[in-house]
Amino acid sequence: MARAGPQIRVALGYGFGVGDHTGSFRIPTGSVALRSAAGGSGALASGQLWIDRWIGENWSIGVEYAAFRNQGRFDVALPQGLSILTDPVQAGAQAKVRADFGFLNLEYRMAAGAVHPFVGGGFGIGYGHASAGYYFQNAFLGDVAQVVAVGKPIAGVQLFTGVEFDLARGLYVSVMPKVIAVDGHPIGLDQRYLEFGVDGMVGWRF
Repeated sequence: MARAGPQIRVALGYGFGVGDHTGSFRIPTGSVALRSAAGGSGALASGQLWIDRWIGENWSIGVEYAAFRNQGRFDVALPQGLSILTDPVQAGAQAKVRADFGFLNLEYRMAAGAVHPFVGGGFGIGYGHASAGYYFQNAFLGDVAQVVAVGKPIAGVQLFTGVEFDLARGLYVSVMPKVIAVDGHPIGLDQRYLEFGVDGMVGWRF
């Protein structure tokens, strides 16, 4: 039986992710360092264009716009003060990471049937921005607050898997867990980020 010809798919998705961020930021008196700041969370968004069956029956290649917005924070309240500081002390910090990527993806996807498991990966380039802020409040020492940030063009890789479900002729939905890894050290940027997320996708085949 002859193989079916190439087919085009488009899909849009939205989801949620949690991240692990390690990086350092320069400040006038030294640096602010984050080490495995897990626990941040935020939104994921994706837009995809796929060509199925072009290089093989169960293979797809595609381009994807992927974006994530992740932030985490912690607060400390010491109503009895700290050491020689008998007045209440409040402190906290917040880290934010956001990135916009264009990925070139390769996917192995079961083409037959109404349910299509898939697995794949891709390489992307884009722009990443990371910031860290902290504050310290005490009646004796006063208020101290600062925000530092870095933004650069950067590259990353992703791995994903999931399942598509056909709903009607041309229309499908899918669930896509993914991992996105970004490392700025090759370009001299002391930032590393690992995003674990799940996208819910709605797509159409032409």
